[in-house]
Amino acid sequence: MPTIGRKTLKSLRARTERIDRIFQYIGYTLLLAYFLFTIAAWLSYQTALRITTVSVVGARAVDGDRILAIAHDALSKKFLQKIDRNNIFLYPKRYILNEIRREDERVRSVDAVVSGRKLLTISVLEYVPAILACPDMATSSTSTASCYLGDDRGYLFAQAPEYSGYLFPVYITHHSSSTPQTEDVIGTFVLPPNEFTALGRFLFILQKDGLIVHKVEYKGAGDYEITTEKTWSILWSSTKDPEESANNLRLALRSFDEDHTDMGTIATIDLRFGNKIFYK
Repeated sequence: MPTIGRKTLKSLRARTERIDRIFQYIGYTLLLAYFLFTIAAWLSYQTALRITTVSVVGARAVDGDRILAIAHDALSKKFLQKIDRNNIFLYPKRYILNEIRREDERVRSVDAVVSGRKLLTISVLEYVPAILACPDMATSSTSTASCYLGDDRGYLFAQAPEYSGYLFPVYITHHSSSTPQTEDVIGTFVLPPNEFTALGRFLFILQKDGLIVHKVEYKGAGDYEITTEKTWSILWSSTKDPEESANNLRLALRSFDEDHTDMGTIATIDLRFGNKIFYK
């Protein structure tokens, strides 16, 4: 029994010592945190470390004044009511960048860098519109209601303003839903990348040949109807070589010209069957 008693006392003493060490570590941690907090608060108010100028570069379609307002608002805030965030080391960079991305869908990327000690430069890279995607546009319509801006990769990044005409080629892909929601379309691609690339090559050749592309309607299974400024449209398949298809079109147009064919009587030229060209 005495042996057991000594072991029990030793065990209690060891447990008490462990608890004391834990509280000691907690105390040291709190003291260190308070010391660091005090140093950070002191540094945050040093004039030499304050940001006095905010500059925005690269903003064209995006509202540069709104970006400045976001940055100045973030710099005016305090952390834990004591640490001034207007400081080259302590400014809320991640918060500023996230707010700018949320502010405008046309922001492709954004970065912030402090240079010259007191200058905060916010660099914006915007999506550049190259196409319009109109999932539910009727083939005879030129209104851009419910259309979306896309870049040169076919990535849809924002809803388009409404206007008439063909400022960009219009892609009609027939959305699976009769009433697509904006959030279902933005952030997607108008076509699979390989399909978009093949189609883009063919459209580029057409434009080199002087045909101004107005509208591209996806018919399914790789088939497209392409409308230009001409009175007739082109039927083309992405399974065909773009160069070969363009050459066949040139031969057909040359033949029509030699035969003095009235092009006003032709509605479509079908290039989907290789060297066999059909028109109606």
